[in-house]
Amino acid sequence: MADVAVPRGRNFPEVVEENPCIGCSAPCCRILLIPHPTPATLMDLDYIRYMLGFQGARMILTREGQWRILVEQQCGLLDSATCRCTVHGTSRKPKTCVFFNPYHCWYKRNFHDTNDPPDLIRISAQGLEIVLQHVRFDENCKISETPPWELVRELVRGEAALAGDNPAALTQIAPTAKSPEDTRSRQADR
Repeated sequence: MADVAVPRGRNFPEVVEENPCIGCSAPCCRILLIPHPTPATLMDLDYIRYMLGFQGARMILTREGQWRILVEQQCGLLDSATCRCTVHGTSRKPKTCVFFNPYHCWYKRNFHDTNDPPDLIRISAQGLEIVLQHVRFDENCKISETPPWELVRELVRGEAALAGDNPAALTQIAPTAKSPEDTRSRQADR
């Protein structure tokens, strides 16, 4: 007698009946991500420093190199007790939400129940200051070299560890001592 294959996974009706948003904290409705151009100059980075001075503003750097401004502000249409949209199924629901694919939710993967998002780096004002020590500019103040994504991630993780009073992290990200000549030449470039 031939072996009968045992079905694996769920079938189509089972998958479509399940709401992929059940149990999610609704990060897509609790944070606003605004695309921001990739910085190319000293002034572009300085503007990011300026924005990060505002309370609640952070930058996101994705693994693909995209920059976004992150603002933690809940959508007014979200019922925070149930984490459900109050206008779901009505014409008032924004089309951005209507056409969003919850089966491949980038927000859930990077913001729901995780302090270590796989696809992005959250950059605070303090984290940016550490990263900026590793950015190099040409004579026209255009960015000539940036640290790789993995290094930026480690530098920002170290900054977060410092915020948690982890003295071991200080030795991992402390900048190397600069000679007075290095300091003077950098000041002359400004």
